[in-house]
Amino acid sequence: MTIDITGKIKKFRRLRKAREIDQSIALCKKLLNRLPNNADLHYELGLSYQASTQPVSAVAHFNQAIKLGMRKAAVFVENAASLNHLCRYDEAETMARAAITLAPENLCGMRNLITSFLAQGKYQEAAVIGEQLIQHSPDNASDCVLYGRVMVNLERYDDTILLANKAIELRANCAEARYLLSRVYLSVQQWDNALAMVEQALAIAPSTADYQAMQANMLEHLGRFDEAFAIANSMVNKPRPRNGLAVMVYARLAKRFDKQEHAIKLLKELVREKNTYVSTQQAALSLLGALYESLGHYDQAFAAVDRANKAQPLRYNDTNSAAHSQYLQDWFTRE
Repeated sequence: MTIDITGKIKKFRRLRKAREIDQSIALCKKLLNRLPNNADLHYELGLSYQASTQPVSAVAHFNQAIKLGMRKAAVFVENAASLNHLCRYDEAETMARAAITLAPENLCGMRNLITSFLAQGKYQEAAVIGEQLIQHSPDNASDCVLYGRVMVNLERYDDTILLANKAIELRANCAEARYLLSRVYLSVQQWDNALAMVEQALAIAPSTADYQAMQANMLEHLGRFDEAFAIANSMVNKPRPRNGLAVMVYARLAKRFDKQEHAIKLLKELVREKNTYVSTQQAALSLLGALYESLGHYDQAFAAVDRANKAQPLRYNDTNSAAHSQYLQDWFTRE
C-alpha cells in the first residue's frame, strides 16, 4: 500500500502548530519504523523534538536527514539552532555556513552563524555577517541587538550605541538593548550610567540572570560591596548552569568576605562547563590565578594564568591593530 507522505507531513505540522508535540513525535516515529531512510521524515521528527526542547534528539534526526541527501537550507538552519542550544558552537558554525551557502540571504542562518561566532570569540568574522544581516533586516530590534553584541566585543562603542538606540526606537521595551548600553558604559568606566541602564533592563525583565549579574558587577565597581556580594552570592548558589559574570563578581569579592576556597571551586567548575564562552573562560582563569596567588599556591597560580594566556589565541594584524588604536584614541578624548 502506498503511503501518503505529503499528507502525513501536513498532519505532523498541524499537530506541532496545535502544540500537540508528543503526538506528532509518536506518529512520526511510527512512520519512520516503516520508512527509515526517508529524509523528510527525519527532518520533521527533528523539528518536533526541537519544539519539545529535546535538542540532542533533534540534532540526531537533522543529521540523518542531511546524511540521506536533504540539501535544503532549512535543515541546516534548524540543526545550527539546536547545536547552538547545546553549546556545540563549532558544529553550529559549520551548519549555519552550509545554510548560507545554499541560501545567501537566509536571515536565520546568519543569526545562528553570528551566535556561534560570538561564543567562539570570532568577532571579526561575526562583524562581516552582522553587517549583511542588518542590510537585509534593518527594522528588526533583535537583529540590531545581535549585531550590537558583536560591535561591543570589538570595542566599536559608537556603533554599539547607534544599534542599541535603534533597537529601543523599534521596540520601546527592549531590555536587551538597555543591557547592551550598560556594557558600553562599563567598557568606558561610566559606572553610574551602566548601573542606570541595567536597572532599566531589570525593570522590564527582572528575572534575567545576565542583568542581575551586571547589576552586581556595577555595584562592585561603585564600591557597594555588600550589595554586590549579596546578589552574586544568591546567584552562584543556585543550580547550574551558573552565570559566568556572577561567579567572577563573587570571586573578585571573595577575599573581602573570606570565601576564596569556595570561589576557586566555582571558577574551576565554570572553566570546565561546555557552555562557557572563550572570553569568559579566559577571564575566569585569570581570576583563578589571582586567587591561588593570594593563598600562596604559586604553582597553581602560574598554571591558571598560563592557561588563560592560551585560552584565546591572538590574531594579530598590523592594519587592524593600527585602526583599532586610532579608534580608541578618537573615543577617549582629552576631556
